[in-house]
Amino acid sequence: MAKKMTFVSYAEKNNQPTFDWNHFLRQPDHTYQEISYATSLASQWVTCACGNLCEILPRIKQSEDSYRKGQPTDRYLADLGISFYEAIGRLENLIKYEYLHDQVYSIQTLYEYQVEARIVLEKIEERAQILINRLYP
Repeated sequence: MAKKMTFVSYAEKNNQPTFDWNHFLRQPDHTYQEISYATSLASQWVTCACGNLCEILPRIKQSEDSYRKGQPTDRYLADLGISFYEAIGRLENLIKYEYLHDQVYSIQTLYEYQVEARIVLEKIEERAQILINRLYP
């Protein structure tokens, strides 16, 4: 019988909070504080969607470049991480604008931005699985 491997997220390995991005992106509404917190997490490699992936994925070490610490070395996965941050940023900008201007944002636009972020998140998870399968065939 094959031994089942358990993995720890990169965020956990670095004593940072994990965040359920799938759950967050499936919520119908967000407060300004919730989206600001999520954007803050998405802006750091250790706590973004890539940081919630397995810690065994190769990453840039702090000594190489402190700004990019924790960035996956796989270029495609890193690009997806940047795209995810941008998608979360669009959500934040929509909610922040409406919050500051005391307006109601378009539910359709909010939904479209959430779907965009979920699609990128799915691609991140798929790419991570491919990389893990290469490391542990």
